[in-house]
Amino acid sequence: CAAAGGGAAAGGGGAGAWGVGVKETTIQALIRKAICRDGRAIVTRNNTGVLRDERGIPVRFGLGRGSPDLVGMLVPSGRVFCLEIKQPGKQPTTHQRAWARACRARGGFCATVHSREDAMAALTRALAGGNQ
Repeated sequence: CAAAGGGAAAGGGGAGAWGVGVKETTIQALIRKAICRDGRAIVTRNNTGVLRDERGIPVRFGLGRGSPDLVGMLVPSGRVFCLEIKQPGKQPTTHQRAWARACRARGGFCATVHSREDAMAALTRALAGGNQ
């Protein structure tokens, strides 16, 4: 949570107040800050992709295709807690849905959220034993 960022985008209200045009990164910053302040989970940004090293060789990073935007654990249990962040009206890709199913099948929590309020409701469900 120490790397939760801050910045101007992270200080406002829920992303739902801005409507469909709000950037996913803005929603994510709000969510990361809210979860960090709440203290019932620890999350970090899961950047994924491929870059070329100095020799031109592709190097993959992150948890892989379809993995969620925020990955962490519930406190104090240590149970896996993941959130896929989407702009209002947007849905997860086929690969993102498959990753979420795999996480849940192994006892983790994974949900798609569109706002800070969605994320905090997901955290409450996770702590109550839900899986999405």
